[in-house]
Amino acid sequence: MASRLARTNLLNTVLGEDLGPLVGVDGVLGVRVALPTLEPVETLTLQERVYRELKRLLMTGQFAPGEALTIRALAESMGTSVMPVREALQRLSADQAIIALPNKSIRVPVLTRSDLLEILEIRLRIEGLAAERAAECVTDREIDEVEEHDAAIASALAAGDSNNLLESNYKFHFSIYRAAKSTYLLPIIEGLWLKTGPFYNVRTAEWPKDKVLESRGRRKHVEIIEALKQRDPEAAGKAVRDDVRESVDIFLSHPGLASNEDASE
Repeated sequence: MASRLARTNLLNTVLGEDLGPLVGVDGVLGVRVALPTLEPVETLTLQERVYRELKRLLMTGQFAPGEALTIRALAESMGTSVMPVREALQRLSADQAIIALPNKSIRVPVLTRSDLLEILEIRLRIEGLAAERAAECVTDREIDEVEEHDAAIASALAAGDSNNLLESNYKFHFSIYRAAKSTYLLPIIEGLWLKTGPFYNVRTAEWPKDKVLESRGRRKHVEIIEALKQRDPEAAGKAVRDDVRESVDIFLSHPGLASNEDASE
């Protein structure tokens, strides 16, 4: 033991730093080495990857309310067999994100005005809470990520690219909610976005052309980012609630939705 300790002290002297205690065995000199911080590695099944991708497409408005979906077409577009798509759609049906009809057809639900108003009330509370918690523990790196997504929104608006706009808006919000580091809040928010995401598709084409909408949305995002930088939970929660309220107010004013009170299941 004394001999091994002496060899450690020698290395400390040569390298000019404390390498810590020996960890080697069988006469091999081992030194405790500080490893870099590593991100967890996820091993996902094909079924899980398909499920997550379909969730993302729904939450970012890539499917429209009432749109019919076919297993074969989805499988071809995703480059996979029908089995993982069928299983993913079964899970999404259990999530109430899609409707499986008796004739075996599948479609995206059409929400009524009252549906959206109820979901709005829940989103205001849950997403506001997530923003408040994020402001309490957000890191500088996470704020940088939020700002990067906001910059991508600005670029999409300038380019008139509605698809990238929706994708970047989704990433902007969920980078905030993930920063809350809550095991329970994120799945609830995802469930709400699964139901309202397709309605982003309703007016997507108008967004890059609507300068009033662009100005309002950009102002709210600036307020959210500033509240995170100040680590101000109250301001962050209010800014997110205002942003959610304004976006859904826009959908509620759409004439197609307003006349949709009796939408069939």
